[in-house]
Amino acid sequence: MNSSISDKIPIVVGILLALSFAFIGFVFLAVGSYQFLQGAKSQDWPATSGIIARSEVKSTSSRARTSKRHSKNKTRYSVSVVYTYQVDGQDYENNRLSYGGKKYKARPQAVEAMKPYKKGAKVDVFYSPEDPASSVLVKGSGTAGVAIGVGAILLLLGGAASIIMIVRVRRHSEGLPSSAFTTE
Repeated sequence: MNSSISDKIPIVVGILLALSFAFIGFVFLAVGSYQFLQGAKSQDWPATSGIIARSEVKSTSSRARTSKRHSKNKTRYSVSVVYTYQVDGQDYENNRLSYGGKKYKARPQAVEAMKPYKKGAKVDVFYSPEDPASSVLVKGSGTAGVAIGVGAILLLLGGAASIIMIVRVRRHSEGLPSSAFTTE
């Protein structure tokens, strides 16, 4: 069965779209897994005293489509800190609050979460014994599990869609029905 190039364009686009979902899922899964593992390691890190040098609530806006003609701004808020600390007489500065991070839907929630981190506040800093420049103020992995879940779903859906599209292309090129469920 011979088909023109224009017949194959939707199939190629479908395969590329499915592979894109799988790739994005893989990235989410990889980043989420890294954040989760680092957060798990931080549970055993020793503590030292630190001082908050700067803190603020940051906002990130994006447009979310609500229908074909309408979209809505979506703003999320996060706590941003910079802190200093010492390990074995060496000075360090870092800005990682926790692995996995946390976003808030409303600014007042972020402002409330920032209260313990006002400029000049003394804090416990948990640092990696192997690399004291790596540190957090909150042990654990935060919302890294969400990234792992989203990544796994996208990877599975994208992978499954890719396989289905490839099987259909092969069956079509061999002159067979494109679905395994048809009995033509």
